[in-house]
Amino acid sequence: MQQIIISEALPNPTGKDMGNEWIELFNPNPENIDLSSWKIQTGAKSSIKLDGNIVSAKSFLVIENFKTQLKNTDNKILLIDDFGNTVDKIEYTDAKEGRSLSLAKIVGTTEAKTAHIWDSPTKNLPNKTFYEIEGVVESEPEIGEEFSFTMKDKADKTLTINFDETYQFDLMQSTLASGSPIVILAEKDSGHYNLKNYQILETKAAQTTAGAKPEQASAPPQSSWELFLLIPIIALIGVLIFLGKFGKSTRYEATGKF
Repeated sequence: MQQIIISEALPNPTGKDMGNEWIELFNPNPENIDLSSWKIQTGAKSSIKLDGNIVSAKSFLVIENFKTQLKNTDNKILLIDDFGNTVDKIEYTDAKEGRSLSLAKIVGTTEAKTAHIWDSPTKNLPNKTFYEIEGVVESEPEIGEEFSFTMKDKADKTLTINFDETYQFDLMQSTLASGSPIVILAEKDSGHYNLKNYQILETKAAQTTAGAKPEQASAPPQSSWELFLLIPIIALIGVLIFLGKFGKSTRYEATGKF
């Protein structure tokens, strides 16, 4: 099966959708691929025929000005070849206005990977590379020429992380406390990073508490339990002793009468 990638799609352009939407394909192969009898399925009953399109080797092909309209919520876009095989697909729940869903390269601490990310459109251009960085918040968010905070990565290097007005500053300030373990997804730009997404990680103490067994976490001290159990035992012994004495006395008196 010939591999063609849906590298980017703009389902919700700014303003009018119809006629301004597009889907970008990429051919990673060393030869041109004829897309005759191929189609892009854009919904349960809608598709775009690709007859007459050839995507050159190592190149992009933008499909646009199609008559069907891409849904902005809960949709799948499938690329289907001339044998009916699904060659590639993307899916989304909520299309961001003016943003494209692009297949981005993510450079992590261990190995590179790819993921579909909503970002500024890069029509007919290589998609962006993002960096996944794990570390600790060093300084909390502040307002200067740009919104920013600093963090130290695992190599103990201080990084400046910028973010824009799409993030709620008050929420960022309360969430990103100094010393908080964090992993971010960011685009690198002239020595600093532009924040794309972030996640606060659990500390070891929090993980230990979360993983503790309920009976261990809520049980009172052992001495309290021992005392609690001894009280009824002592009381029971006292009752038995009393009943034993009372029973013997009654028997002796009865015997004496006969």
